[in-house]
Amino acid sequence: MGAYRDSEGQPWVLPSVREAEVRMGSAPAANKEYAPIDGDAAFVKRALAFAYGAASVPLVDQRLVGVQTLSGTGACRIGGEFFARFLGKGTPIYVSDPTWGNHVGIMTEAGLEVKRM
Repeated sequence: MGAYRDSEGQPWVLPSVREAEVRMGSAPAANKEYAPIDGDAAFVKRALAFAYGAASVPLVDQRLVGVQTLSGTGACRIGGEFFARFLGKGTPIYVSDPTWGNHVGIMTEAGLEVKRM
């Protein structure tokens, strides 16, 4: 599965990684386990509060959800796939003009009809 484990099934951290932590002056993370597929729940909760405001009514009413992605491109891909799956292939999606060079390709590959605005 791409991770080293000890005899108890816990993540085993390579000595070189521990040495890099020492050299960088950072406290070693207690757990080097993979994050859940939707990201670190505490991070997502804080990010939503930052983005919408801790007192945001939709946030307080638990009508907002979020996921953590690898990058902006990863987020666009997940969003495009979500819209295509639940709104249907060919659904129009509007991107700014100009936009990043990869946005049109990401949304087109997801099956959406890209329109510029």
